[in-house]
Amino acid sequence: MRVEIARDVFTEPHPMRRQIQAVDRLLETFDEGRHDWVVDFDDIDDVATYVTKHSPTLAPTYIAMAEMAAVQNNAWTGTTQAGSVLHVPKPEVAEYSADLYRKAIIAVENVPGDKYFLVAVAHAFDARRLRDAIEREWVEFRHGGGSGLPAVAEEEAGHFHRHIRVVAVFDSDSLAPDHEGPNREKAKRLRDKRIAAYVLLRREAENYAPDRVLVTVGHKARAAKRVALMGRLLPHQRGHLDIKKGLPKTLVPEQKAIYAALDQDVRDGLSSGFGDGVLKRMHEMREELSEADFEAMDADAAADLRTLLVLIDSLI
Repeated sequence: MRVEIARDVFTEPHPMRRQIQAVDRLLETFDEGRHDWVVDFDDIDDVATYVTKHSPTLAPTYIAMAEMAAVQNNAWTGTTQAGSVLHVPKPEVAEYSADLYRKAIIAVENVPGDKYFLVAVAHAFDARRLRDAIEREWVEFRHGGGSGLPAVAEEEAGHFHRHIRVVAVFDSDSLAPDHEGPNREKAKRLRDKRIAAYVLLRREAENYAPDRVLVTVGHKARAAKRVALMGRLLPHQRGHLDIKKGLPKTLVPEQKAIYAALDQDVRDGLSSGFGDGVLKRMHEMREELSEADFEAMDADAAADLRTLLVLIDSLI
């Protein structure tokens, strides 16, 4: 996250101890690389004076860090980039410092399954900030279950003062492209409470598993046959198939329009699924996966995952 501390924080002649501690904690997050410091060249003298007085031991480090941050900030241009900066005002510096120092939270329906999924996606799409945050334990996953996810997200959001760094990630559970599913309204209610929420475009996380993952799940010959049959599906058909259990012999009304016309051999061959191990297998193969694997499966699904990663990146 790109963070700018108000200039008057550094020009306050007699800051309170609580404010000094809050600034020290913010500077620590910049030094660790947890967040990026946004500083103007015009502010460096004030920063240098402040840290020399209040953090003399680390002052040389912080001054050099400010100078480097100013150079990097000067390279960022455009209103979109400017809008991605979190501004920390002096009256609330302690609250923002606590929020930015606290671990960010990704609330999901299932841990470890959805954690496996997001870690694998972060590797495949080279989402460096998320990968670093997970590896250095600057972000934590919370298990919400299907119906309990909103409550878990709200509880975690209550630990933040000014800047809520919680995102809830839902499966869509939609049975067809025109079936909204039960989770979009839940996500909307969270967003109304200033809690970030994302609903996957496809039915479940398993619907994003590339072919090279699926062919390794369970009995290899049967998996290969299923993957070959899935190659005969259109992207929207694959996107709403129950990957774990397969296509039911009796279609529910919401799915008749997209599956009823399938050839019988496809329906029979996909009547059983890949089981519960798909996301774990994605995680095991995370170093082997790339964006191209997801693009080859479904370009819209790959774009959906990029959008999700951008949202998570904006909060961690």
